[in-house]
Amino acid sequence: MKIIVSLLVLLIGLGFCVDEARKEYVSNEPSRWLPGFPIASTGPLKGVLVSAWWMKIHRLRHQFKFDEIGVMTKRIALLQPNIPEVWEYLSWNMSFNLLADNRGNRQAQERWLKEGLLCLEKGLNYIPDNSLLLYSQAYTVHMKRTSTPSFEEELRSILQEDPIKYAFRKVAESQVHLKGTYVQLLFYIKISLDAGELKMAQEGVEQLRIRFPDRMPVLEDFE
Repeated sequence: MKIIVSLLVLLIGLGFCVDEARKEYVSNEPSRWLPGFPIASTGPLKGVLVSAWWMKIHRLRHQFKFDEIGVMTKRIALLQPNIPEVWEYLSWNMSFNLLADNRGNRQAQERWLKEGLLCLEKGLNYIPDNSLLLYSQAYTVHMKRTSTPSFEEELRSILQEDPIKYAFRKVAESQVHLKGTYVQLLFYIKISLDAGELKMAQEGVEQLRIRFPDRMPVLEDFE
């Protein structure tokens, strides 16, 4: 029994040391323990805990409990800050699900939109220049600027710049025109046209022709 306990302590300690090194490499910040889960939040038990939370999130989605989803995703972001999909999911839940859940309360909607964009910015603090998070910033701003009702004025206040220029800058930084999917490349072309960056739009069309020769876009793809 003592041997088993000793091995468990050793595994947890080893996992903690590896986790410390990984976190410092990714973010230059010390890893943090999750309150209420001091042992499971590090080492070999972390994966089990995170997997259980993702399964719970899947159940909560079918129950439309977006507030609880936000809590669970924040916990995962604490434990795995170097995984961009975690920040993307957390931001989407705020900027789209929780925003829509507050129809009729414009102030609350603006708060969730701001929180979602700040979430992506925080993710980029851990994973600088991440293509997915940069693309998500551009996509969120574009979708909320062109939604019904539009949040263009709120975006101007949050971003402190023209939302169209912001979206173009972020999608250009993401470099999806060089390594993104077909849909991401179409989005890049659309944002470039919206921003009046005809040369960049032409570059995107050329990349589309080279990388996806069998999938020529039609007018509806840009709507």
